[in-house]
Amino acid sequence: MDYLKRRHLLLASGAALLPPLMAGCGGANAQETLPFPDVADTKYASAELVTFMNSYFAAKTRRDVSTTMSFFSPDLVTYIDATLGWDVAGFSALQGLFAQYMAQWPSTAKSYPTRIVGDMTGAMIAFTDTPELFGGELRLQGIVDFKDGRIVRWVDYWDSRGWENNFGLPKTQLLNLRESQVPARASYRFKTTGQQLAQTLGIGNAAAAVALFSEDAIYEDTALRLRLQGARQIKRYFDRAITQLPHGTGSTLRHLAGNDAGGAVEWVSAPGAPTRSGMSALVLDSDAKIIRCSVMYDGGWYSSPQLLALGALSFDN
Repeated sequence: MDYLKRRHLLLASGAALLPPLMAGCGGANAQETLPFPDVADTKYASAELVTFMNSYFAAKTRRDVSTTMSFFSPDLVTYIDATLGWDVAGFSALQGLFAQYMAQWPSTAKSYPTRIVGDMTGAMIAFTDTPELFGGELRLQGIVDFKDGRIVRWVDYWDSRGWENNFGLPKTQLLNLRESQVPARASYRFKTTGQQLAQTLGIGNAAAAVALFSEDAIYEDTALRLRLQGARQIKRYFDRAITQLPHGTGSTLRHLAGNDAGGAVEWVSAPGAPTRSGMSALVLDSDAKIIRCSVMYDGGWYSSPQLLALGALSFDN
C-alpha cells in the first residue's frame, strides 16, 4: 500500500486521537480555533505531523514561550536561520531567544504553516511570519529533524529580497549548519531520490536530473520568482542553466529529511555562487518521481543583473 493510501486510512480512523496527540505535544486542544489562517496544504504529511505543527505554531503565535519550547528536545542541537546567519545552539539558548522576541510581539503577530510535508522522523515546513515578528514579512521553508517525538534540528531558509528589515537585523552566512550532529532519518525512498537529485545536479547532468521528475512536475525557484511545469520545460531550463544554478554543477548534498511522500534536501552551493546554501522541498508520487520541487535560497546575496540573467535562461525562443 503506497503512502497516500495509508495516509487516507490514518486520517479516516485517527480523528478521535487528535486531542490526545495535541495534549501530548503540549499544544493547543484540537477543538480550539487556530489563532492563525488555517491554509496549510497537508496532503503529503502524516496526521501526527500536522497535529504537532498546528499545535507548535499555535503556541508560537500565542507568544507562549514554555509551551513553544515543549516541542523541542532537551537535547536540541540547533535552531538555525540560514538567511540571517543565526545559529541558536541548544535548548537554553533557543528558550532565551524566544523569550526575548516574544515579549515584544504584539497580539497581531502570527506565525503559521502554509505547507507541511513528511512525518515525525523528518519534515519540510513552509510557513509565514507576519511583519511584527522580525521587521518584515517572511515566507520561509524549514527542514526539521525529530527524535523521540521532539525537534532536534530546525533550519530555515528564505529570500531576503523585499524584506523591509524594520528592526535593522544584521545578516551573515554560515558554513556549518550542524548537520553532521543529526543522523539523516529519511525513508529509503526519499533518501534515494533526494541523493540522486543532488548528485546529478552536482555533476551537471541535466538529463539524469530531469529523469527523476514526473511528466507533469512543477519546478519552482523562489528567489527567481520562477515556475516551470512539465519535465520537458524543466529539461530545457536545466540544459541552459545547470552550470550557473547555486544547486547546480559543483553543489553538494548537505542533509535531507522526509518520508515516502516528500521532504527537504539541503545543499551546499556550487563554488562561486553568491549564496552558500539552500534547500529544495520535494513532493514525490507513488513511483518516487518528483512532482514538485521548490528551491529556496537567499536571493539577497545576488545583484539584480545576476538574478535577471539566471531567470532569463528559462525563456524559450
